[in-house]
Amino acid sequence: MKKRLNLEYGSLHGTYYLYYASMVGFASVYLLARGYTSSDIGIILALGNIIPVVLETILADYADRKETTAALKANRIMSYMLLAFTVAILFFPGKSGMLSLLFILANSWFFSVQPLINALAFSISKEATHINFSAGRAVGSLLYAVLSFFLGSLVEKFGADIIIYVSIISAILFILVQYLLKHDYLVTVRMHNGTPYVDREEELEEEELDALKLDENRITIKEFVKRNPWFFLLMFSVIFLFFSNSGLCNFLIQIVDDVGGDAVDMGKIAAFMGLLEIPSMLFYEKINAKISTRKLIVISGFGYAFKTLLYYLASSVLLLYLAQLAQLIAFALFLPACIHFIDEVMSEGEAVKGQALFTIMVSVGCVLANAVCGYAIDFLGVKNMILICLGAAILGLVIILIALPNIHKREN
Repeated sequence: MKKRLNLEYGSLHGTYYLYYASMVGFASVYLLARGYTSSDIGIILALGNIIPVVLETILADYADRKETTAALKANRIMSYMLLAFTVAILFFPGKSGMLSLLFILANSWFFSVQPLINALAFSISKEATHINFSAGRAVGSLLYAVLSFFLGSLVEKFGADIIIYVSIISAILFILVQYLLKHDYLVTVRMHNGTPYVDREEELEEEELDALKLDENRITIKEFVKRNPWFFLLMFSVIFLFFSNSGLCNFLIQIVDDVGGDAVDMGKIAAFMGLLEIPSMLFYEKINAKISTRKLIVISGFGYAFKTLLYYLASSVLLLYLAQLAQLIAFALFLPACIHFIDEVMSEGEAVKGQALFTIMVSVGCVLANAVCGYAIDFLGVKNMILICLGAAILGLVIILIALPNIHKREN
């Protein structure tokens, strides 16, 4: 059952990042084809990252009270809404207020489920069996890479609508995997508690759910920040590093076009970037056994700054390919290192809120990047936009170096 749960958790990330590759990774391609400018796209993507700041907090509080079964249920509800918004986009083929609104809502619901997916790895590990988060996330990078590689060519052949059809299929697969994960999680819980399996999570006895609670001392986000001021400061580095990351990823088609490439080149570059994430994520636990989580966070901060510098210096598609090599020590290390660091230093009652705060800061970074970078491209040019991203990456690194040494493990 351990292997099945890990396979299903990996599939959860895989289908999630299939949607990411199409609906977010190719958002600029789709919206440019519908007559939007880079500034318009920046605003739409920024607004799509604002709503999750609120939703993530609500979902984290809900999941923190109810544990794994609640997180799974909330995830499914959010996923059905995500599918509905994505399907509705097909009915508005041209630039319009409704198309913009639906794109914003689809992106909002998509990003809002991320902290639930991240937290599931650790809650299932504590309640049922060990889940390898890094390996699961590596599956996401693999499928992201595979889809990105082919999607650019598919857009050239069939047009931008193929992006939405692929997103719909991805959302359906994402929902189906959640049902499989729920089923096998409940089987495992029943096995550990010595009771027969029932295929309805609401039939789990109340006292059994209470026994699974990790900590009765639940706190609000405000209290969490007061108790963890240096950790809160560290999370500001996430804003600036993901500002850089989001600017480079969400406007990749404009960057590629600036050096003479097209959508096919963009897809292959995105695929190469995704593939480079896999080794670091897949073998993260082995790397972490030799290098501390804190050092890995510092290394990844330098990786972000180095990668952005390479983007700025790139003058051809080939050099953009070479710039992706820095992904090995940038995003590919930073994400699992932060997720594991939160689990290491937070008390069990704070863990979900720590994950939520991390994802909120990611959202804030994406909001700022999308709003600023879209306008920067239209009014300052692509190179100056990348220079702004470089400044953000360096600032994020400086905050890491200041805050990280002052964070200590909080006991339960």
